[in-house]
Amino acid sequence: MTEIKRVLLGRKSLTLLWIVWILHGIFFFYQCNNVKQETLSDEALASYVSGYSAYLEEVVANADEMLENPLFSNSGTYVYRNLVKTRADFASLLSVTPVYGENRGIMTAIPYQLTGYVLLLMGIYYVLCFMAERQKGLYLLVRCTYQGRFCLSLQRICTLLLGIFGCGCLFFLSILPIFLLRFPGSDLSRPIQSIPEFSGVLSHVSIGGYLCILALRRILGCIVTCMLLYFCMSLLRSTLCVVLFLGLFFCEYLLYALLLPTDQLCILKYVNLYTLIFHPQDYAHYYNVNLFGYPRLTGSCSDAVAIGAFVVFSLLCLWQFTRQYPKAEGNRFPLFDRIAALWSRKKPLLTPFLWECKKILFSQKALWILLFFIYLAWSSSNEVSYRDWRSIYVVKWYHTYEGPITEKKLNDIEKQKEKLENKLERLEASLKRQNELMEEYSQKGYETFGVESNIGKLQAAISEYQRNIRGISQVQEHALANAELSKKRGIPVDLLDPACYEMLLSMDYQTVQKNYLYVLLAIIFACSGVMSRETSSNMKPTLRVLYKGRWQLLIRKLLIVLALSAVCALSIHLVQYFQIGRVIPYHSPDAIAQSIPCLRYLPVLMTIRTYIIFLFIFRVLIAFLLGVAVMAISHYGKSRSNTIALSIFLLAIPMVLLSYFFLAIR
Repeated sequence: MTEIKRVLLGRKSLTLLWIVWILHGIFFFYQCNNVKQETLSDEALASYVSGYSAYLEEVVANADEMLENPLFSNSGTYVYRNLVKTRADFASLLSVTPVYGENRGIMTAIPYQLTGYVLLLMGIYYVLCFMAERQKGLYLLVRCTYQGRFCLSLQRICTLLLGIFGCGCLFFLSILPIFLLRFPGSDLSRPIQSIPEFSGVLSHVSIGGYLCILALRRILGCIVTCMLLYFCMSLLRSTLCVVLFLGLFFCEYLLYALLLPTDQLCILKYVNLYTLIFHPQDYAHYYNVNLFGYPRLTGSCSDAVAIGAFVVFSLLCLWQFTRQYPKAEGNRFPLFDRIAALWSRKKPLLTPFLWECKKILFSQKALWILLFFIYLAWSSSNEVSYRDWRSIYVVKWYHTYEGPITEKKLNDIEKQKEKLENKLERLEASLKRQNELMEEYSQKGYETFGVESNIGKLQAAISEYQRNIRGISQVQEHALANAELSKKRGIPVDLLDPACYEMLLSMDYQTVQKNYLYVLLAIIFACSGVMSRETSSNMKPTLRVLYKGRWQLLIRKLLIVLALSAVCALSIHLVQYFQIGRVIPYHSPDAIAQSIPCLRYLPVLMTIRTYIIFLFIFRVLIAFLLGVAVMAISHYGKSRSNTIALSIFLLAIPMVLLSYFFLAIR
């Protein structure tokens, strides 16, 4: 009970949990307002729901047909067993009836990877809290008694299990009301097969029940991962245990990223801690792996291995910590000590600025925090992809008439539109005559096959011309608006396809706001110890004795904070820029910025490239202000945790409220 009170209910633990829980809900709110979310809806979803039974019957029929083939009829082979299992599994779903409903909120919550990150963060924090006696020099004293070995280790395993499970329930239950309010009609009592992305789930379970299964899988994955870290701590009593743990988890990520479902070792892609924590929705795809000649579902194999790994790691930790008696132990890595001693004699002396860089970037972990938030922004942005929503008919006419707007170009567009409309009128007249001929042949009993063929061709041609007319009408409207602006302001405005720039500068406003929050959080956590670290270590009076410990030290710290802020802002905001450019390539950067509808009333004449450069400079300046503000708060904060809490309260929460206000008025 004392260990639970110290680790789970301590002031720092509760403060960290409160901050992470608030930020987790805020970022999920941004995710729910993201224009990039895409799943079947309207007619496409209705077509899937109505055709689900036919799809199951087709799978069962195909399995029966393959079983009758002599190539697959050998009952002792894996292929035969897999066909039999596939037929039985899909036949069991014939009684399931999907229900049409709102799926966007559910498909936002299921692949939301930030939940895995924050849950893993809390678990690692709890494990690191177990090193308190080593940091305070009480390790030998604690190990003097049996209760300081076996009983303490058992209490810590229970504490870790309880802490991760409680955090998981808190995080998952907190996002439930957000997407239910954001997307009304998200009925969780429907069968999980009502969502097209989960058509391969074999369980007769509701959407709410399957969400609970996914949550438990993520919690189980985090528990096993943290138990792996705890086991590494039993082997190595230094930062090498963290390096070993990160190396093992990175290998899990490589297995997930590099292995294909068709590889012979594909079981390592699914029986994988990274998959279990960050991509549990992959188990929704119906995929059997060859386990000793018998087909087994990937989700079942992963669950069994994870539970077994938790039991094994628990027993190994209990056994290892029980054996750690308070005795002098020789150095297990003497070569490292020799290399460190040699390096300490040969390494050059650092200048005060480089020493301050080393202290902030490495001792205070600012570099790792910065890399973590950059990766977090990148992975969060990759959870859903941008899509090219443009009509090919609009793109075609933009490419045809792209360039400076002149009277000749406006006349060419008008003539082309009239030409298309005249052709459409002739086709509609021909279709009318063919329909009359069809009616006449039907009354006389003549063969109508040739007439029906002509009608089908005419209808297809008419549909094609109608799309072309709609496309050129949209381009013409944009050209006329730009021409009017050019006459009114006397500036040379171009005609260009504005889709990529509209997405970057106007449409994807939610991602911009989310990136601002990522930048602020990265600066808060990376720069929170810039000034407060000296206060908490009682070094502030000593540093203030010399002149270099006053103004020069302050200037050095300020320069480092500004550099960190600039790198953070550019790295995070450029993720959106490159992702949009990968889907809709940027073009005509030297055109006037007023050529884009969202910048039509820009008072200053500049090119699109110049405007984007100034936009990112402005974002860097905002990051500078945020960095200086965090540095000022750190100066008055008594500790790093105190600075983080104050910065969240004074900077992050007001930014979120302002962002919510601007989202509401947009």
